[in-house]
Amino acid sequence: MTPGNILTRPASWMAVFNAMPTICFGFQCHVSSVPVFNSMQQPEVKTWGGVVTAAMVIALAVYMG
Repeated sequence: MTPGNILTRPASWMAVFNAMPTICFGFQCHVSSVPVFNSMQQPEVKTWGGVVTAAMVIALAVYMG
């Protein structure tokens, strides 16, 4: 295995725009998880995990579409 060059900058502007859906998806998922937990009537990690997982699947479907 030979080491290759490590890119420190995007190769083109298109590469920057290709990364935007991933960045937006990660931002949407992590920002909404804390308020969801705080707004639950009975905050439990198991229930919260299910809600957050369902929200991530919905967001993934929207971004994939």
